[in-house]
Amino acid sequence: MGYRLILTLFVVTNFAFSQNKPEEVAKLWYQSYYQKNFQKVLECSYPEIFNVIEKNELLDIIHQSYDNENFSMSYMDEKVNFQFSKEFDLAEGKFIIVSFPLRVIVQQKSLVKAEEIEAYKEFYKNRMVAENVSFDVIRNSFIIEKTDMQLLVKNEHTDEQWKIIQFDPKKKGFVQIFFGDTFLEKLGF
Repeated sequence: MGYRLILTLFVVTNFAFSQNKPEEVAKLWYQSYYQKNFQKVLECSYPEIFNVIEKNELLDIIHQSYDNENFSMSYMDEKVNFQFSKEFDLAEGKFIIVSFPLRVIVQQKSLVKAEEIEAYKEFYKNRMVAENVSFDVIRNSFIIEKTDMQLLVKNEHTDEQWKIIQFDPKKKGFVQIFFGDTFLEKLGF
């Protein structure tokens, strides 16, 4: 009996630790967006976010951002190649910047007129900080291509587990709210 208990604890402990590698967290987070499993996205997210915005409210916002009366948005690629920075060990915790190519399809629910295409393309390019935006006439959809960045965080607020937070060094956002204005300098931005 004692042997089984020890073996079970060993397997469970190893499984728990193996599930919280930065690579696994990034992959799970991305796959959750790809599958539109937004509840799982929030489970991967930095928990301090929910002190700023209530979890169910954020879940509703994400749902509305991906499917509403105007469009439906989806990640196009099931898998992507992540690039991980070195690990930054700072007073605020441990951090890794993860970047990856992101292709999103935004299918418009009403027919886009020819004279509107360029305005939409410019809107999506600016809104999503995209490198390329094209229009697929057959699918009545915009294809948005960009390099996305996220920040993996491991600190006391995450119970020393890797969690992810949206990261754009050009915009003020949650990263600056939680870690301060000088934080970007510490990461080399």
